[in-house]
Amino acid sequence: MEEKFKILDGAIGFDHKSNTAYYIVPLTSLSKTTKKGRNIVEVKSHPYYVDSKYNFWSLSQEEQEKRKVYLTTVPFFYKGYEPWKKQLIDQFIKSKQDDIFDGLDVYQDVFHPIHLIVNSVIDFHDAVFATLITLWIMGTYLSPIFDAYPYIFLSGTRGSGKTKVLEFVRYLAYSALMTSNTSASAVFRIAQANKATLLIDEGEMLSHSKESAELRLILNAGYRKNNPVMRTNKDSFMVEFFDVTVPKMIAAINPLEATLKSRCIELVMVRTANKKKGNKRINDTSEEWELMRDALYRYGLLRMARAKEIYETDPEVNILECRQNELFAPLLTVAKTIDIDGRRRIFKQIREYALSQNDMEDLLDDWHLYIIYILNDIVKTTRPYSIKEIKAKLQEFVPDFDESLKITSRWIGSALGRLGFKRGKRQESGNTYMISRAEVDELLVRYQIKDKAEHPERTEHPVDQTSDETPRLI
Repeated sequence: MEEKFKILDGAIGFDHKSNTAYYIVPLTSLSKTTKKGRNIVEVKSHPYYVDSKYNFWSLSQEEQEKRKVYLTTVPFFYKGYEPWKKQLIDQFIKSKQDDIFDGLDVYQDVFHPIHLIVNSVIDFHDAVFATLITLWIMGTYLSPIFDAYPYIFLSGTRGSGKTKVLEFVRYLAYSALMTSNTSASAVFRIAQANKATLLIDEGEMLSHSKESAELRLILNAGYRKNNPVMRTNKDSFMVEFFDVTVPKMIAAINPLEATLKSRCIELVMVRTANKKKGNKRINDTSEEWELMRDALYRYGLLRMARAKEIYETDPEVNILECRQNELFAPLLTVAKTIDIDGRRRIFKQIREYALSQNDMEDLLDDWHLYIIYILNDIVKTTRPYSIKEIKAKLQEFVPDFDESLKITSRWIGSALGRLGFKRGKRQESGNTYMISRAEVDELLVRYQIKDKAEHPERTEHPVDQTSDETPRLI
């Protein structure tokens, strides 16, 4: 009979059979050797396993064989990196309590200290942003239980504090890595092994350049579980699969392309007028980062199972629809683990914000929306509607419309197909689509376009022509 091995897939995980959360953490040691009569001290990093059952042991090859554990990918830890110090892990192991009370006050020990400090160093123009950032950081320690985890997109002008938010998050989010020059190959290897939280500064590199096409593909694919990136090994020519589903935060001045933006909760940063907050520095010694990370690790281990139950069964965290629900359900779940009885009003605050953002029109770019508005205006009965007819209306509807925007008849036909309409017979006026009033009404409902009787205000903004894909109004 074959021996059964426990498989550890990445540096953070949840064993559904035993209801056990675990982390693989690096601990460092000093190795002394003598070479050519000289004493050499080398810093080495070793992976250790710690779980919610208070188990803690080295992941040496000997221990893996002894405990019948198989590590699919060895995490990459740079020398000296210890996000959770051994003395704090030892305290956690010694603090083992019974199943009824584990001694963790999630509000006092985890949420409140982070929320207090982020508010003291960053001047958010909307108070809910500090709560969102705090919940998002906490959620990175629970990421294995979520089907998808929202990206945070920090937008705003230069000097508005976007990079400062990333610097703060870097000290606290799970295994956070901050970079402004990430290569695609580095992203999928680090994501696979470390399940690292990726913090991408200067996100302009993600906008429409050919060089960033592969990285954008990885970011688009890395939003939902079970969507691995496939790459061919250049040496063996074998196909390799990489799981790049990790939390990501992006800071950029320019807007992201539509697909990537749909995976984000956007927080618009505004330049501060508060010199005290603006001048506060974030560095290795500015805060008690080690103690806050200790609380976060404890939270992840001791509350992951409960959070999973909330996420899967509590109707109050699944209040939105489709993509919007995917974005906010994890944060609402984290809020529920803090604000159990609602007394703290954290859950209510995030719930109200989520509902205010539940605008399905945001899932469409401006040009698809224009087509829906035009169809709402011209479709009275079921008949073939020609692309030529729709394009003429589009030219009337958009004040600054011109042919250079690449809104061709072919693009309009493709857009109608993406909206679910079927192509009809070709007539003298050109290609047509058979469209009924009922289909248009259903489309309005599906995309939650609230007022069917009125068009939105027509934009007077210039058009961004940098993309070869769908033109966008900026």
